[in-house]
Amino acid sequence: MDSVLKTLNEQDAIEAWSLVHEDGRVLATFKRPGGVDARFLDEIGSSLLASARGLAAELGKGAVEEALIEYPEGPVLMQPVGERAMLLLLLARLSDLGRVRLILRRIRPELEALV
Repeated sequence: MDSVLKTLNEQDAIEAWSLVHEDGRVLATFKRPGGVDARFLDEIGSSLLASARGLAAELGKGAVEEALIEYPEGPVLMQPVGERAMLLLLLARLSDLGRVRLILRRIRPELEALV
């Protein structure tokens, strides 16, 4: 667990992140000093997961693989972790997205073990 959290925390591209169970429990969270309040990510995580799954079911497109919301000051990336959790990441810049996706792909098995 520590190695996964350390990997996420060491990424300058990630300003804050939260791993939230669908029942609202915060499994792990991180924010840079002076950054966004990570509790906000914690609070919306489970509702975003439910909304994303509801949309996927309604559209009949299969399971949610990822959701991205772009803002001028950096995107928010959301990825399901296992069947019951969501990882939300606040990125510093859109240009960091590819690198962050590669890192997440590499640590996915360890993230799923946390859930």
